[in-house]
Amino acid sequence: MAFIRKHREVNMIQQSKTEKMTNAALRPSKIQKTPSSSLFCFPARLVTRLMMVATLFLLSGATWKKAAIEIMSPENGAVVAAHVPVKYAFHHEWRADHVHVFVDGKFIMETHKNPFMLTLDKGPHTIMLRASTSHHNLLKIRASVDVTVK
Repeated sequence: MAFIRKHREVNMIQQSKTEKMTNAALRPSKIQKTPSSSLFCFPARLVTRLMMVATLFLLSGATWKKAAIEIMSPENGAVVAAHVPVKYAFHHEWRADHVHVFVDGKFIMETHKNPFMLTLDKGPHTIMLRASTSHHNLLKIRASVDVTVK
């Protein structure tokens, strides 16, 4: 008899524990507002992640290369023939795609070729190269030389 009574007590204790756990699972818990669940935390997380990406970028040794144009020939102030080969160094950046050629402020052509030929009239001229995007938007990157055609 004592064994049966003890067994019933153990069963009752186990049942009450199971009921408590079931009731706790079914009962809605109170949601506490923490800074991580507020709306103001999203921009803070975004800024933190952007700072982490920027730091990794800087630590990796990567750099943004700035576009540059340098006219190698003819040199500034040179006296040239009517057919002028123009050779240039063009360091691309993410926007710069090709160069536009201007003579005395007038658009002559766009080119990917290096070197290219220009035919000029006699007299002084200014040859200017400007970096351009693939959509032909001119960038501020430019180089120019003054030449005289004999």
